[in-house]
Amino acid sequence: MSADPVRDGGEAGATARPGIGSRAAAGFGASAPLVPVLSNNRELVGYIAAYAAGMPATDPALRWSDTRWRAACKTDEDFAAFQRAHKFGLPLVLLESISVEPAAIHLVSPAIARRSRLVPLALHQDVLAVAVENPADAEAVATLNFLSDKRIALLVADPKQIRTTIANIYDHVEDAAIARQLGLSAGIGGDELPDQRVQALALEQPVVRLVADILADAVRRRASDIHLRPDSEGIDLLYRIDDELVAIRHFLRVLQPALVSRIKVLGGMNVAEHRTAQDGRATYATDDGREVDMRISILPTIHGESVVLRLLDTSAGLRSIAELGFTDTDASRFVDLMTRNFGMLLVTGPTGSGKSTTLYAALLEAARERVNIITVEDPVEYHIDDIQQMQVNRAAGFTFATALRNILRHDPDVIMVGEIRDRETALIAVESALTGHLLLSSLHTNTAATSITRLLDLGVESYLLRSTLLGVLSQRLARRNCPHCAEPETVPAHWRETLHVAEDEVFRRGAGCHQCECLGVHGRLAVYELLTVTSGIRRLIRPKCDAEAIHRVALHEGMTPITQHAVALARAGTISLNEAFRLRAD
Repeated sequence: MSADPVRDGGEAGATARPGIGSRAAAGFGASAPLVPVLSNNRELVGYIAAYAAGMPATDPALRWSDTRWRAACKTDEDFAAFQRAHKFGLPLVLLESISVEPAAIHLVSPAIARRSRLVPLALHQDVLAVAVENPADAEAVATLNFLSDKRIALLVADPKQIRTTIANIYDHVEDAAIARQLGLSAGIGGDELPDQRVQALALEQPVVRLVADILADAVRRRASDIHLRPDSEGIDLLYRIDDELVAIRHFLRVLQPALVSRIKVLGGMNVAEHRTAQDGRATYATDDGREVDMRISILPTIHGESVVLRLLDTSAGLRSIAELGFTDTDASRFVDLMTRNFGMLLVTGPTGSGKSTTLYAALLEAARERVNIITVEDPVEYHIDDIQQMQVNRAAGFTFATALRNILRHDPDVIMVGEIRDRETALIAVESALTGHLLLSSLHTNTAATSITRLLDLGVESYLLRSTLLGVLSQRLARRNCPHCAEPETVPAHWRETLHVAEDEVFRRGAGCHQCECLGVHGRLAVYELLTVTSGIRRLIRPKCDAEAIHRVALHEGMTPITQHAVALARAGTISLNEAFRLRAD
């Protein structure tokens, strides 16, 4: 049996100093049904002293059964921490009842603690006790070994308690120092400062640097969105990474007006306005020369202004059709639809399902030919050479419908409309497709077949739809399993029953590691169904037609439904079965 819990956790290539998290010191093996739980400083010090002396922690009172722990749990996350402690043969520490020693805090920098999600707790002789979220994170362990000449005793803690403790021992200290530099007193909110003072804060060097660091960190960690979420005590910073909201840190309330005002300045918004919603745009230049477009939204809440920044990395966002994840057959069918001289091709799905990415890939394919391509978008997300792109401006009366009327007089071959939202846009789009143009657009529907009934509900005549609709691609975005920490997945019986998979089929999921921000997923891919409008489908397009009937005919003609496509990816180990269950569409 290895004495290194990182290696036992399956993290290939991990290297740790002998004695880190030693099971011999902990005094229990992998099959033990009980887990030592350290609930105060006295128990923590006793455990570290035993660890330093090479003695097992044998106090029966410290050992909790899973039944006892489950009874004390408030959330599933709490029980998951207990399971990790048992899996790696490590004690579980209750951080909410532990006072962290200052001598231990100084041995680990705030950046390392936040990045690796760990908390130094206590120092005894040459042993440093460190609470971690994920003991399998080999890089976090290696970082601790590199930074300190102490022996490291790993303990497992609940992720939420780790975030709270990091905020208390690192974030608040740094925030208080910044507040002193800005001449702000603790407890002051944005509504208590005069407008001129708030505007001045946006230009102060500590604030400029703080916001720049947030943007750089978010881009480096592949975040698609940055959230600054206010509450009664301060403001939480979260990143959306691979469709998961990840808590990063907590700022004191005193810094809220400074952070928000700086972001307003970047977005060209009114710094003095706090009562209404505002939208803005900005561009962030990375150190390697890339430009990231930012769409900024600010909403007033009862605790102050909430901020969300959508990050659009042009270099990472544009994909070719070959990179979308189509099968060879579906890629050929999709490209075939794109080569038609006229007609309408739709991409559908909920918000955030990658519709824009697919439409841009289609435009890149169309741009291979010598054709005139015009788009009308809200907003223009990615700028493409040799394509004329227009942006909706409702304040000036320039809507999708208005733009479409003018586009038809501009000799287009291919038209892309960002979204069909209303009857007027739908009718003009169909008219455009009918008069010799290839029209691409998106709809908010759950399946390909329901897109047809949706257009009929918007007032499009069935005979016009039969003549113009070429195909519908309905899609979702599935989170890929992290290849570095994939492990067998525990699958509830009702998932198997719903998705029609056998009891003996084995699926995989990411356990979480340093490579994937401890999320267990890394990157996303499209899960889709492609409905091609054949003669059999056309016969069903009539007033008050049945979407289920259209779906059945499409399946008979070879369409693979979204749910079946997701299950196939789960069988291949690309995604988890949990992800397939989440994305099911029937």
